[in-house]
Amino acid sequence: MITEKILKNLEYDKILKEVAKFAKLSGGSERILSLVPYVDFEECLSQLELTKEAERILFEFCIKPLKNFDDTKELLSRARIHSLLEISDIIKVGRILKVSREFYGYIDTINGDITIFKNLAKKLYLNEVFEHRISEVFISDDEIADDATPKLYELRKKKKKINNDIKGILLSFTQNKEVSKYLQDKIITSRKDRFVVPVKLEYRSFVKGLVQDYSQSGSTIFIEPIEVVEKNNELRSIEIEEQIEIERILTEYTEKISSLAPDLLKNQNQLDHFDEVLSKAEYGMDTRSTMPKLNKNGKIDIIKGRHPIIPKDVVVPVSIAFGGEIKYVLISGPNTGGKTVTMKMVGLFSLLAMSGIFVPANHGTEIGYFERIFSDIGDEQSIENSLSTFSSHILTLKEILDNVDEKSLILIDELGAGTDPEEGAALALASLEELLNRGSTGILTTHYGALKEFCYTVDKVKNASMQFDESTYKPTYKLVIGSAGNSKALEIAENLGISKDVLKRAKEHISTEKKDFDLILDSARKEMQEAEEIKKVSQELKDRLDKSMIEQNILKEKLEKEKDRITDIARKEARLILSQATDEADEIILEIKKIKKESEITQRDVIEAGKLKNKLKSKIIEESDTFDPVDYDIFDISSCEVNQFVYVKTLDSVGQIVKINIKKGELLIKVGMVEVSVKQNNLLVPKRKVVPKIKKEKKRIIFQQSSSQRFTSNIELNIIGQRVFDGTTELEQFIDQAVLRKTEKIRIIHGMGTGKLREGVWETLRTNKNVKSYKLAEYNEGGAGATIVVLK
Repeated sequence: MITEKILKNLEYDKILKEVAKFAKLSGGSERILSLVPYVDFEECLSQLELTKEAERILFEFCIKPLKNFDDTKELLSRARIHSLLEISDIIKVGRILKVSREFYGYIDTINGDITIFKNLAKKLYLNEVFEHRISEVFISDDEIADDATPKLYELRKKKKKINNDIKGILLSFTQNKEVSKYLQDKIITSRKDRFVVPVKLEYRSFVKGLVQDYSQSGSTIFIEPIEVVEKNNELRSIEIEEQIEIERILTEYTEKISSLAPDLLKNQNQLDHFDEVLSKAEYGMDTRSTMPKLNKNGKIDIIKGRHPIIPKDVVVPVSIAFGGEIKYVLISGPNTGGKTVTMKMVGLFSLLAMSGIFVPANHGTEIGYFERIFSDIGDEQSIENSLSTFSSHILTLKEILDNVDEKSLILIDELGAGTDPEEGAALALASLEELLNRGSTGILTTHYGALKEFCYTVDKVKNASMQFDESTYKPTYKLVIGSAGNSKALEIAENLGISKDVLKRAKEHISTEKKDFDLILDSARKEMQEAEEIKKVSQELKDRLDKSMIEQNILKEKLEKEKDRITDIARKEARLILSQATDEADEIILEIKKIKKESEITQRDVIEAGKLKNKLKSKIIEESDTFDPVDYDIFDISSCEVNQFVYVKTLDSVGQIVKINIKKGELLIKVGMVEVSVKQNNLLVPKRKVVPKIKKEKKRIIFQQSSSQRFTSNIELNIIGQRVFDGTTELEQFIDQAVLRKTEKIRIIHGMGTGKLREGVWETLRTNKNVKSYKLAEYNEGGAGATIVVLK
C-alpha cells in the first residue's frame, strides 16, 4: 500500500499534472490526475507495454489516432432515464461514434506489433449507420435538416410558401404610395413571431391591423396589417406542428441513444483510457524518457537519471545502483548537495514505473517493484498537535518499523537527526540494523560519522557521497558510490562570509577523532577519484583501441571485397573472351566442314579442330562460377523474345536478349555494357523474375545553401542501408559539421527496416551534447523513416 501522503511527499502529483497537459479529452485528463501506482506486478508490466505501444503509434508509425470530442457521460446518464436530449447532445453522440470508428480504423491498419492496443480497440462499439444518420439529420447545435422526416419536409415547404406570401403582401403594402407615407421605415419586420410593419404613432388610425408592439421611444407602433393576419395565423399553426415534429424526432433519437447508452459509455471510458496512455507516451518523449525494466527482486539500477521536476538545462544526471546483495545506500556530503533530490528521484521513478509512465533516464535503467514505499523527507513539524520536528520524525519512523518487510522501499532523510548527536546516531544505527533484519531496501542520508563507519563493516550497506568542489566550496551534485562524504559545514560557512576568527575557534572545538576521521575520508575520496580518473583514461584508451581495431577490420573487409570484386571482373572478362573465342572456333569448324570437299583438309584436321574447341570450352567451365541449376529452366529459342532476361552459363551472369538468329541457333545477349553472341545451348531461363544488379553509388553528405541564406535550413543525412556502427559514426561527424555551420535543424534519413539503425541513431542523439531535441519526422517529411533533430 502506498499512501497519498507518500505520493505527495515524492512529488508524484506534480508529474501527473505535467502528463495531463498532453491529454485531449477532459475524461483522459481526469484519469491521469487521479492515477495511482498499480498494486499488481503483472498489471504494472502491462501498462508499461501499453505505453510502449502508444509511443510506437505516435512516433514510429506517425499516427495520431485520437481526436478531441465533448465528454458524453452526463448526457448518457440523462438518456438512460429517458430525459429528452437536445440537438447538441445528439450531435455529441454522433461525434463519439465517429471518433471511435476512426480510432479503430487507424489502429487496425497499423502493420506492426501493437497487440494490446488492437485488442482494446476491438472492444469499441461501432455503429456507422447511426453515426451517419445523426450527421445527416442534425446540421448544427440548433438546426435539424429539412428532410429529417417526410412530414418535417412538407411542413417546412408550406412554411416557406406562406412566408413568401406574407412578405409579398407586405412588400406591396410598403410600396403603396398611399400607405408608405404613414410608415416609419419601408421595411418588414416581426414581433411576437408575427410579421409587422413600423407605423408612425400619429398615423395609427390610417393603417388597419393589429398592434403587436411599440418602440422604446413610443414614436413607432408595429402593426400587423389586416391583410396578413390570417396568413400569420396559418404560419403560426404550421410552426407549432413543426415544433411538435422536432420534439418527436428528438424523442426518437433519445430513445435510441438510451438503448445504446451502456455501449457508448464503455466507448467514452475506453477512449479516455487511450487518451491517458497516449499522453504518457507524449510526456515520455517530451522528457526524453525511456521504458524501464521492472523487476520483482527489488533491484534498482538508474543510469543517468534526471529528476523531472528540475529544469532540463540545470539538472545533473545521477546514476545509482543497489538492491539484491546491497540493500541500502547511505548518502553523505554537504547540505544542498543533492542528497535529498537523488533519494526523491529513486522513489519517484519507482512510482512512475508502477504507473506505466517512462522515466527520464538512459536505456538499460532497471526499477524494482515494491508493494510498499515509505518516506520521511522534509519537516513534518505540527504546531496543532504539539509535535516537534524530532517527535514527528520519530512517529514516522515508528510507522515504518511497524510495517516494513522485504517488499518495502525505504527513503529516510537525515535518520536520527533533530536531537543529541550521540543519541541520534545510536538510534539511527539501531534503526538501520532493524531495517536490514526485515529484508527491506532503501536509501538513507546522514551526517553521522558512526553511520558512515558502520557501512564499511556491513556488506549489505554501501557508502555514497555527493561530490564537493574543493576549489569553489560548491557542490557538483554528482553522486560517487563507495565513498563517504564530509559535511563541509565550515568550508561552506567560510565561503558565505563567516569571519575567519569565528571559523578558527570553531575548528579548535572539533575533536581530534573527528578531524582524523575527516582526513581519512578526504584521503580515501581523493584516492578513489584518482583511481576513477585512471580508470576513465584507461577506458578511453581501450575504447580508442577497440575503435581502431574495428576500423582496421572494416578496412580489411573492404579491401577483401574490393579484391574479390576485381578478381570477379577479371574472371568474367576472361570468360567473355574465351566465350567469343569458342564461338569463333565453332564458326571456323563450320566453314572447314563446308570447304572440306573442295580442299585437302582431312577428317583428322576437323577432329583436331574440334578437340581444340572442346578444350577451350572446358577452360571456360573451369573459370566460371558454380550455379544452382534448380533456379533455372531449359532455354527454348523458339519461344524466347527480345528484351527477355536469360542466364549465360559460360559467363555465370544474367543478360538481356538483343537479337535472335533462329537459323544459326545463336543470340546476341547484352551483359552489362557488353554485347556478346551466344549459342542457345549456353543459355538457361531464370525461374523467377530477374533484375540485373546495379551498383549503387554511395551517397555523400551535401550541405546546400545559397549565399543569401543563413545556416538555418533543413540539412539531411541519408544513412539507409548502412550498419549501425558506420551510420552512427557518420552521424556524429555530420552533427559536428552542422554545429560548425551554425545549422539549427537537420534531418536524418535512416529508413524503417528492422528498426536497429533508428535505435542506434536515437541512442547517439540522446548522448550528444549538441542535440537539443529530436522526434520522428511528419508524414510529409519521411514519417517513421526519418528523424528531425534540433541542435543547440
